[in-house]
This record gives sequence, C-alpha cells and structure tokens, in this order.
Amino acid sequence: MAQTLARAGYLHTQRGPSGGLQLARAAHEIQLGDVLRRTEPDFELVECFSERDNTCPLTGACKLQDVIGQAMRAFLDVFDCYTLADLLRSRSVRQRLLDC
Repeated sequence: MAQTLARAGYLHTQRGPSGGLQLARAAHEIQLGDVLRRTEPDFELVECFSERDNTCPLTGACKLQDVIGQAMRAFLDVFDCYTLADLLRSRSVRQRLLDC
C-alpha cells in the first residue's frame, strides 16, 4: 500500500535507520476519492463487473449492474468531497457533507 501511494505521489519514502514515510503533498491537496481509486483499482462488487471472470448468464438482461454502478459512483462522489485535511480537522463531518 505504501509503495502504491508513493508511486502515485502521495507519500515520500526514505529508506534506512532514519527513514520512514511522510506526505509528499499538503493534506488539503489529497482528495480521498483519488486515493481510494488508486489503492482500490477495481470495484468488482459482483461477478458481472469483471470483464475477465464474468460468467453470469444474465449479463445484458439484468438491470442490477446499472443500479450497483450508480451506487458505486455515488459512493466515490462522497469521497471526492473530502481531503485528508478534512479528516485531520476537528470540523464536523456532517457539516462538511452538507457543504459538498
């Protein structure tokens, strides 16, 4: 996970005895939706979302895939409203959601 975040430019890594991890960007520049998409590249909640492993005989006729896709977009839209800085502040998450 740390390597993924470092490659995406969110973390700076330092090897060695005095090494460690630190943010490579300011917390207010790190959108949670972006981080989630980078660390979870596929959201194959059900088999029919997989282009590789889909053997569902209902694909093409079932409307559930559309509903789940819409729900997934809404889920990510909420994360797009927040930055890492929002999680670090004492500001009410409920108020932030209303601002979104």
